[in-house]
Amino acid sequence: MDIVVYSKKSCPHCLSAKVWLEQRQYQFTEISLDDPKELKAFQESYPNLTTVPQIFVDGKNIGGFSELIRSDL
Repeated sequence: MDIVVYSKKSCPHCLSAKVWLEQRQYQFTEISLDDPKELKAFQESYPNLTTVPQIFVDGKNIGGFSELIRSDL
């Protein structure tokens, strides 16, 4: 399973999502949108996603932290 978390340092929901995943021993890749290049690439790829975190599982966006904890993971 490939999990990608797009996040920002100052985002409490981002931290909660990462802790939730770690507590359940899921491995994930974090992409920091604090990096201007990553932010630009994200905005170009996903113009309708305007909040963080954004969590993708096997390439499919499942949403943010609330959706993560309600998911089947």
